[in-house]
Amino acid sequence: MLQTLSDTHVYVGTKHVWFGPSEGKGRGVFAAHALDEGVLVLLDPVLVISAETIEDTELEAHVLAWPDEDGDEVAFPLGLIALVNHSQTPNACLVRLPGKELVGLQLTQNVQESEELCYDYGEEWEEEFRECSLL
Repeated sequence: MLQTLSDTHVYVGTKHVWFGPSEGKGRGVFAAHALDEGVLVLLDPVLVISAETIEDTELEAHVLAWPDEDGDEVAFPLGLIALVNHSQTPNACLVRLPGKELVGLQLTQNVQESEELCYDYGEEWEEEFRECSLL
């Protein structure tokens, strides 16, 4: 049986972030406390699928470009990264682990408690994500 949560700040699997309402954006992910640049705040599994599978569906807007040899796969994030909103002045970026079906959210600047975490969804980020990896 599902329980109704009375608190709007929901912590899931991490002490660093929570998700909740984001004004004008639906839901978002927020810092639970002040965090330093470079911190990997989330690491989520992804479901890698053929881009053709979701073409022209509502899911198409929720997948990540996924670097593969043929360039025909995308990844559907299976965690809080799916709730991270866009910003043209982001405070985080997506990172991947080579050979792993995981995606992380790493801070690109210091953030304050309750600050929303965002990355840039723009066209430029797709190329940066393809080149970005954690060792």
